Amino acid sequence: MNSPLSQVSFPTGQQIQIPFSATENSLPDIWITVAITAWREGHWLKEAFESVLGQTEQGWELVLILDGNSDPDTQKVFESLSHPRLRKQVLSQQMGPYQARTQAIQLTLTPWFYGLDADDLLPPQALELMKNTLQAQPQAQFLFGDVVHFDKEQSKVLRYPTFDITKLNQGGIINGQSPYKISLFNQLGGFCTELFQGGADLDFWIAVYELGAQGVRVDGIIYHRRLHSQNVGTRTGGLYEYKMNILFARHKVFEKLPHLKNQFMLFTYQKMALYHSSQNQPQKASIYAKKALGLGALDSRTRRIYWAGTRLGLFISSCKNLFRSKKTK
Repeated sequence: MNSPLSQVSFPTGQQIQIPFSATENSLPDIWITVAITAWREGHWLKEAFESVLGQTEQGWELVLILDGNSDPDTQKVFESLSHPRLRKQVLSQQMGPYQARTQAIQLTLTPWFYGLDADDLLPPQALELMKNTLQAQPQAQFLFGDVVHFDKEQSKVLRYPTFDITKLNQGGIINGQSPYKISLFNQLGGFCTELFQGGADLDFWIAVYELGAQGVRVDGIIYHRRLHSQNVGTRTGGLYEYKMNILFARHKVFEKLPHLKNQFMLFTYQKMALYHSSQNQPQKASIYAKKALGLGALDSRTRRIYWAGTRLGLFISSCKNLFRSKKTK
């Protein structure tokens, strides 16, 4: 039986036919939208684009969103990219990564969606691994797999063996860009607008957990995340505590599992300590490190941040006391 078809208009005026599912449990030929959201990533945007073109599984369409207030280099790369299954849109003003991703979802014509940040990459077999998993377990509403974190000097693999809420905020459960069905996104009402500048993906996955949606693990690496100073998480590091308070107010799971809230706060204080340390604010970093240690943090980095700020505080205090004593003489 032939699949029903939908006509999709592209900027060039070209028409392409995208077949949708003919049966409830089968995947259409073009079954997933990969959406690249870009801002000021420059040549990394082309690398992300090429990582989609290089997939061993070709059942994708591609949506590319350029956020407002971009830079000339990224705009030039954006304008140069073309493909018969690519649709592009430029936002008139800077809306942030989650508004851009929401716009991409609104343009999606396939049952599955996979967000790709413009500074990240898809490994060549990512979509093939995902499709094989879905063919074996078509009941899945979202997928998760392992992720490579890399920078100029090194890389490491983060394993995601289960969907465990107690590890959600520690990199131990799921990558924020993990693929899901558009129907699941719509069922949850999309991303939280209060967290559009950071944290909306975490909020989304907590909601997925509370809903009891069916997730299936992909056996392999399905995402490459680039680590650098302009990551969204790094840029908004000073807002971690604010974001956590919004999460606590929105999700009843923290009322049902009080220990979970403590775990999230511990991780938040560690992130705040690390952020202020990177901003050359050792005393402020030490305050958050102390809070993390009070909640049971055992890592050496948190201890180093705490003692660095404490020693500086003691040194400044002794200098002030010395100055006062000399002034009174």
